[in-house]
Amino acid sequence: MKRQTIINFSKTIGLATALLVNFSVQEASAQSKSKPKYIVIQNIATEKTRVYELCYTSPGCAHKMVFETVMLAGKRNEENQQTILGTYRISQWVKFYQDNAKNYPSWYDPALPMPPEPDKGATKWFKDKYMPNGGEMRGAFGWYAALAEPNAFGQWMHGTIGWGSDEDKFINRAKKGFFSLFADLRSHGCTRHENRAIAYLNYLVPAGTPLIKVYAAEVADDPSLSRYADQQAQLLWNFALTRDQVRSSKAASIEYSVTMGRIAKGEIKQEDILEQGSYIVDRIPTVNGFTGKSAKSGLSGDVYEIGRENFRGTYSVDTGRLANYVHPTQLNVGGDQSLLSLPDIVKTK
Repeated sequence: MKRQTIINFSKTIGLATALLVNFSVQEASAQSKSKPKYIVIQNIATEKTRVYELCYTSPGCAHKMVFETVMLAGKRNEENQQTILGTYRISQWVKFYQDNAKNYPSWYDPALPMPPEPDKGATKWFKDKYMPNGGEMRGAFGWYAALAEPNAFGQWMHGTIGWGSDEDKFINRAKKGFFSLFADLRSHGCTRHENRAIAYLNYLVPAGTPLIKVYAAEVADDPSLSRYADQQAQLLWNFALTRDQVRSSKAASIEYSVTMGRIAKGEIKQEDILEQGSYIVDRIPTVNGFTGKSAKSGLSGDVYEIGRENFRGTYSVDTGRLANYVHPTQLNVGGDQSLLSLPDIVKTK
């Protein structure tokens, strides 16, 4: 059995390893000291990202989940490319991010050919014709990337290849090993989401928001989900993706009314819209338990196959609280070194 390693600054792994990123640590830290409205919890075991509106009314009160989506964790079978657990905060959002080495050119860049058309196969995004200046994969970071600190080692939360109309097909096919023979869509530790989901996350949670990565068994404190009766109605989020603000850390949200407002102000033109559409926001928490299926199914509840007996504690997906949770010793931990377990805001007895 491997022993847990607490990552230090000398160990650099991740899709954007050892890249210099320009952001204001002081600004992000200042935001994180005030009471944040939301917290993002990523359960790497089940490959789910969830956002909770935080409850401060009493110690241990239940948080309210306001968004849930599937994601891809880092590669399964390579230890130095698995997602590192720990407590972080979002330092900044970047639109159409690319690494400094340009191995993963921006999803959109006016100096590059347009990306592959919607409804094309994943292999198109690896073709040289879309990367005339070189690169390994076009648009690997998708529409937005949320950079994290501290000790995140280039493991961001970001989008992926494809358009909004492609929905989550690349994410779900990669979970089932569909692309494994010719294209690996799992990252070197980053967590990858479909582009509509990452755009909604960008709209919902600002820089400074806490980001916690755990590897936990999921439960529901209230299986009836009575607290979520008011969220049963479908929430449709409309977006209009624009071609401007490439690699900007101060880019506007692509929420439809925001984009239309920018057009009305003359900041951009109607023809600057690359794609517009709608996204159904999942606001009902779903428990992803151990299924007994292989990790390749994407439905096992144990993506790194550490074994059910090695899980410690539980994660209540309807309250956003973790009981008696300890990071598994088989996996690496980074983030805030003073919070090697969890911050009090998500703990419960």
